[in-house]
Amino acid sequence: MASERLAGWRASSGSARRAVSDDRAVGREPQATSGVFDVWHRRPRQQRAIGLVTWISVCYCHYCLLGFSSSSTSSTVTLTSFAICRGRRASLSSLLFLPQAQAKAAETAEAQKASPSAPLAKLPPGSRVLDLGGLLSASVEQDLEKAIDLLERDTPYRFRLVCPPPGYGPQDKALWSDFVKSAGQYFAQEAQWDPANAVVLLVSPRTSAGRTANLLNFSVATKLTQRLQYRIASDTFTKISNKYGDSQFVRQAGEGEAAALAAMNAIACLRKGVCMQPLRDDEAREVAFERKAAVSTAEALAVAGM
Repeated sequence: MASERLAGWRASSGSARRAVSDDRAVGREPQATSGVFDVWHRRPRQQRAIGLVTWISVCYCHYCLLGFSSSSTSSTVTLTSFAICRGRRASLSSLLFLPQAQAKAAETAEAQKASPSAPLAKLPPGSRVLDLGGLLSASVEQDLEKAIDLLERDTPYRFRLVCPPPGYGPQDKALWSDFVKSAGQYFAQEAQWDPANAVVLLVSPRTSAGRTANLLNFSVATKLTQRLQYRIASDTFTKISNKYGDSQFVRQAGEGEAAALAAMNAIACLRKGVCMQPLRDDEAREVAFERKAAVSTAEALAVAGM
């Protein structure tokens, strides 16, 4: 049946073309004939040109969309292209911009997936150790949470540790800035959060110029640095970062252990009240978990000989 229809269409189209050719040869206007060719021929030339361009555009768009048929959005667009191929009306501009629209939708989905606030949205408020990179064990997290709890109970200081997800780091300035801002907004949900007395340790494994860079970075509130100038040296946290963030130390101890030791040392220095140099690991742990409160300002000045 299909072959008979195809043969009939070819015969009618061929006879129509020959009839038109004969009419033009004798100087007569082509007479109306039957068949697909007659319908196409009777359309104005401009309309035929637009129809040809539209058909080519539909075929091209359909070809481009074959690779995106796995997503629901692209499947809808593919079905749309099928409907257009069957003769339904559509604007030429929509056909030409289908691939661009599909690409933009994919970029939007990827941007939402990579949103800096996305990893933090899954965490309940109140966590002081945000290990989104999976560097710390559960027992180490519990130790740090306990040490921070004792510090904030006995002193006005606030300490937080943040390990961002893989791919987030200072090398991408825009993404890193947004993530740090999102982390600050997360901590601000706590009633006891005081950014003027806060010390935040950011742990971000990264490379710089082909070399492993220091993964530890302390962020200390400016006013807190001024208040601690006679008790804790302004470069004490930098020294802690350089000690535990050294590439050789990190290779031997591991990234998680280096971050935990640096955090414990910083907590101990804040709790001790006087700290010009990083503490020994055993001393830092002892001070961080001792029960007595940190020394007062008067005691700190006396120890400093002032």
